[in-house]
Amino acid sequence: MKWFNKEYKYPRILTALLLTAAVAGLTACQNSKQAGNSQNMETTVSAQSIPVEVREEVLTEKKGEEAEGCGVLRGTVIDGSDYSESITIRTDSGSDYNVFTTSVPLEEITTIKPGQKIAIAYCGTLQEEDLQGVQLIVTLNPQVQYEIKTVTGVTVSNAMSTFTVKDEEGQEVSFMKDNCEIEENSLSRDSGDHVKVVYVTSVDTEINYPLKVSKAE
Repeated sequence: MKWFNKEYKYPRILTALLLTAAVAGLTACQNSKQAGNSQNMETTVSAQSIPVEVREEVLTEKKGEEAEGCGVLRGTVIDGSDYSESITIRTDSGSDYNVFTTSVPLEEITTIKPGQKIAIAYCGTLQEEDLQGVQLIVTLNPQVQYEIKTVTGVTVSNAMSTFTVKDEEGQEVSFMKDNCEIEENSLSRDSGDHVKVVYVTSVDTEINYPLKVSKAE
């Protein structure tokens, strides 16, 4: 029996070694695959979730501040002041707008200087580096997010500096008159005019600035 044990001893050992190597290789492949999947998942999360949320916030803010052909021009004063003939405003996108100071209706800010953040509500089509045909309505607090809204209803009062509109649900919205666009004869009486008002507002300020007033259809 010694020859039998000696003859078959080494094949059994070789087989055991081969099986051990195979199991170790399979385990290493699985660990490597899991590590790769984990790394891909981390890359996907870091590349998609955070940037998408940031982009959505930016788009939401931009959409809220532009509607009905009106919007809010935001930027930084890079040249000029309220004492100069004109100022240059550079937006976050890098567009420069040259504006005559007489066209800047000071309201929530009263002074302008280089390096100052500025926000101006406007009506018209804002072209890149061109304000031709755009009416600047009122300067706003640059630290506040605004929203462009529309109300349609009947005027219940129309005074020298203010007017109030009651909508179909009975809610009243009051406005301070400024240099906004007002269609001819749209505010012709003390009350009773059917109008549509596009205005800028904010929950932080609770002030409604009309940007465009027209007759309701």
